[in-house]
Amino acid sequence: MAKTGFFEATAGAVERLARFYDWFSPALIGLHRLRTSVTKSLRGKDVDEKILESRFNKGSGIRWSAYHGLISKKWPDICSEAAYALINESCSVLEGWLEDVFSREVSNNVFMAFNDEGANSLRTKAIKYMQFPCGKECYKQVLKYLKANAPSSATFLCQSTVPALRRSLGAYTEETLENLLRYYRLIKELRNSVVHGGGFATKNCVGAYCGCKGLSSNDLGLTRLPCLPQIKEGQRVNIDLYTANAFVEVVLKIIKIYDIELVESRIGVEEFKRRWMSHQAIWLRPSVLIKVRPRDSYLLG
Repeated sequence: MAKTGFFEATAGAVERLARFYDWFSPALIGLHRLRTSVTKSLRGKDVDEKILESRFNKGSGIRWSAYHGLISKKWPDICSEAAYALINESCSVLEGWLEDVFSREVSNNVFMAFNDEGANSLRTKAIKYMQFPCGKECYKQVLKYLKANAPSSATFLCQSTVPALRRSLGAYTEETLENLLRYYRLIKELRNSVVHGGGFATKNCVGAYCGCKGLSSNDLGLTRLPCLPQIKEGQRVNIDLYTANAFVEVVLKIIKIYDIELVESRIGVEEFKRRWMSHQAIWLRPSVLIKVRPRDSYLLG
């Protein structure tokens, strides 16, 4: 299995965030230095702004004017916009991971058995529920159902793979996942307030904030918990870069915990079978008789 997790999608999620950071951090640092350099050139000098603008854009490949927008804005405002970009990418990574894991053919069969609404709508609901802490519609409902409908081979698979995955991630409990999802929900609702609420805190945002009261850095496994001011409905929303960086850590922890929890499900068994057959270059066809050892047949059964 992949070093970063059981599912292939987990390695993809980690790589996607790493690629984002590879350009995000250097770009922000470079922008700060460029702003500082250009601002110094303006002090006490009568400089032609067209010349400054051409120097500002030089070598970037950008043909439109970016000079006034980036120089006129205050640095904290730019950092806040960068934080939203990081949060948007992190939310997209988690949702993409869930889409990938729940998109297998076996997922259709699993969710079709849930009720008569159809696989696609149920899979969409499951992806939504997996992003919510305890409540009427939450991750527990999905995990409980998937584990309850797991084949017997999932137990053996869990016993043989989960200990190593847990050691690589570190100790966690059900309460850890609950706390992580509470914090995730808060930051996502802050993000939704910016995208859909005109930048003002919504009722959902305030509810998520109340759910995070009392959380410590130890509850989330973070070195330091970002200090979030009290949120009131209708007030202007603002998120700093440290909060966004902490959010990335939280998203990665959620993905890696789900990666472990879903091993003991039919989705986990199908992932193992698909990866094992791909690695062994074996295709199971009616016309081909494949002899396997009892242990192998147990895993495939």
